[in-house]
Amino acid sequence: MYNYTPEEKSALAELIGMVKNIQSQVFHLEPLLTRGIYFFIYKQLQDFMHCSLSEPLRKADKHRKEILKGYLLLLLSVITLQ
Repeated sequence: MYNYTPEEKSALAELIGMVKNIQSQVFHLEPLLTRGIYFFIYKQLQDFMHCSLSEPLRKADKHRKEILKGYLLLLLSVITLQ
C-alpha cells in the first residue's frame, strides 16, 4: 500500500466496495439463480436425451447390440430420474 498514490488507493477502495456490493446482491438472489441454473441443466439433459441418444438407441436395437442398448437405457433411466 506504500507505492500507491492517494487516487489509486481511493480507486482500490471503491473497487472493493463494488465487489462487496455485487456479492451481497448475488447472495440475496441465490435462490432465484439456483432455480434458473437447475432448470437450464434439466433442459440441456432433456435435449441431449431426446436429440442425441434416440438414434444410437434405435441403431443398437436394430443391430441387436444388447450391451450397448442396456447402457443407453440405463443412461436414459438415470436422466429421467432427475
